[in-house]
Amino acid sequence: MEGVLTLTRDVFVVDDGSIDTTFSKIKSLGIPVIQQPHKGKGAALIRGFGYALKNSNDWVITMDGDGQHDWRISLNFLLPWLMMREILLLALVWIIPLPCQYLDC
Repeated sequence: MEGVLTLTRDVFVVDDGSIDTTFSKIKSLGIPVIQQPHKGKGAALIRGFGYALKNSNDWVITMDGDGQHDWRISLNFLLPWLMMREILLLALVWIIPLPCQYLDC
């Protein structure tokens, strides 16, 4: 998580019912944590996308909390996004129009 924070402070975490110290570790970094009972990855993603929409985030990069994703790969997405922002946003809205009932709109 510390690596991601070198890119941006606009970070949040969806805690999908963890039973370890995830919540306290993330909170100690000053990062917002959305807690929910364990519902699985899909439910956590939907909840996170809803949070991002409510908070007017321009983009979202998802990573699992078990360390299988290298945060530095995020850099591969940022430069093209900055160069082609409008095209990417249009494509995302067109491809995945999720109803508000799934996003807590």
